[in-house]
Amino acid sequence: MIGMMAVLATINDPGLTIDEPINVGHGKRMVWMLSHTNLTTPIASVADRIEGVWGHAHEHPPLTRFSIGVAHHFLDSDPDDPNSFVPMLGRPASAVAYGIILFLVTIWAWSLGERMAGPLNGPVAGVSAGLLTLALPRLFGHAHFASPEVISAAAILAALMAGGRALDRISTSGSLGKIVSFLWAGLWVGIALLTKLTAVLVPIALTIAFLVRYRFRGLVTLIVIGLVSLAVFIAGWPWLWPISMHFDNNAALGDGWTGTVLRLIDFFKTGVERATIYVGYFGKQFPNESSGVPWHYVWVFFFVTVPVGVHAAAICGIWPLWRMGRDIPSARLLLLQIAIILGFFMLPVGKYDGERLFLMIFPMWTIVAGCGIAWVVDVMSRYVPLTFAVVTATLFIAVQFVGVIGMHPYQLSYYNGAIGGLPGAERLGLEATYWGDTVNDEILDQLAEKANRGDEAVLIPSLYRGHAAYMTNRKLMEKDIVIDSLSEGAVDRDQWAIVFNRSGYLGDPLPRRVMKEGELVAEISRQGVWLTRLYRLPVSRHGGASDSTKNLEH
Repeated sequence: MIGMMAVLATINDPGLTIDEPINVGHGKRMVWMLSHTNLTTPIASVADRIEGVWGHAHEHPPLTRFSIGVAHHFLDSDPDDPNSFVPMLGRPASAVAYGIILFLVTIWAWSLGERMAGPLNGPVAGVSAGLLTLALPRLFGHAHFASPEVISAAAILAALMAGGRALDRISTSGSLGKIVSFLWAGLWVGIALLTKLTAVLVPIALTIAFLVRYRFRGLVTLIVIGLVSLAVFIAGWPWLWPISMHFDNNAALGDGWTGTVLRLIDFFKTGVERATIYVGYFGKQFPNESSGVPWHYVWVFFFVTVPVGVHAAAICGIWPLWRMGRDIPSARLLLLQIAIILGFFMLPVGKYDGERLFLMIFPMWTIVAGCGIAWVVDVMSRYVPLTFAVVTATLFIAVQFVGVIGMHPYQLSYYNGAIGGLPGAERLGLEATYWGDTVNDEILDQLAEKANRGDEAVLIPSLYRGHAAYMTNRKLMEKDIVIDSLSEGAVDRDQWAIVFNRSGYLGDPLPRRVMKEGELVAEISRQGVWLTRLYRLPVSRHGGASDSTKNLEH
């Protein structure tokens, strides 16, 4: 609850991210469709609405964006217009999911800690895991955005817990208890699959864990869980319903169950057939294609975006959990899931946006870290008073909050001390920022103060046209200042440029031209590294840049 309230209290501090207009717009259309469909609506009309919502936006299952749409609905001033929305109003959905993550992490680590020797291992493991999760800067940052990542991470964690519960009970519970745990696991795996394609890594981990542990008995259980989860997945996503949908002669929409299968295949294709995104990695520009970003990208970002102390605590927790797994299979399932996630992104699949695609691993890792803290406290208590051991652990955990506090509200630019923080990351050629969250009121107010009424600014880089279109605040609207997407015409026409430090794009001709010819008039930075800059364009209109505001060429 404390973590969720901390996010809600700072919900508008970061700027609008690239994907939020897409997520909120799609989410509102889902809510609108549901609120305007009833049992008396003709099936053809239902099919029309389903295609209108998902026909060109089925790269994500519905639950995350629907949750964002519900959050937006409660604050919406125009709920009857499916095309009218305010991106920032969808953000509370992620804040609530973040609170759920903190709760699940605490209770799972607590239950694992209770299986370890020592009088306080349960409470120490649970509370430590919850606090260490709250201390993860990038997870805390993501909890502010109307995006699928945190919502999906909460559902994936719940599914893994439910699967672990079924794994533990297969040899200890009575028949009724086993059946209930299997059905419960199937329900949550289905819910997780309704959030994001990467949720398929959960049934992969469950399959390995059940078959290795129980052989044939495990296979029967997997069939039950699989059938239930598949039923939940199809029932929860109208796009997959066996309804006749033929629009614009698109045969992929199909009829009946054949159409369901075709649309499901079409959805899986979105995992590999995506728009090209360029990634700045160790000073080079890579496309996010299978043959582009190196295999070690995810391992590097996992290592450098988690506080060093959390890594150290988790390393201490690996052996106790592995040993516990002889009697409590879910302990090893947790470790297996972490390994599968990291291993999957070593494969030739699209990799980009730092930690965003594998964010679900963070709360799993802090559960291991919480158990590591409990193990260390237990060992220390054999040589020093227990109170001293607990106080030492408390101070250790408190130190991990330096990143969350010191980087606010730009936690997505956090790098740990092992590589020298953000300055070290920049020296190594890692992206200082990538999602546009550093373009917030801090720089927008500077633009409003310095620009004339009716001026226009160009946003650099612009990965999605709607990102710039929805980027504004009260002061900009009062002066009729508009922000455009990047184009040759905008650079030649507009008076201002806002540039955020996504190195994968700043080497392109137009960004280079802006930073070479423009007059640098304002800058936002952390730890001596610039995150966002405001340039006056072009220099020739204003007599050139003064020595005090001379621009820096990237």
